[in-house]
Amino acid sequence: MSMTRMWRRVTAALSLVVLAAARAYAADYPSKPVKIIVPLGPPQEFAAFIAAERQRWSEVIRKANIHLEQ
Repeated sequence: MSMTRMWRRVTAALSLVVLAAARAYAADYPSKPVKIIVPLGPPQEFAAFIAAERQRWSEVIRKANIHLEQ
């Protein structure tokens, strides 16, 4: 698999996870806006951002019992 194709698959999967987490947050806090910010920069900066977001949203996803449909 090419790196471009793998990158597209990873970003698509991340998009699904972020969207599910945002929906769970919006359901719990309907009066608060949901902001999703993805930094553009060097790969290391993006990797650090993804690691922080994964830690941040994993608890939300776990508490809301969200699962990826296949």
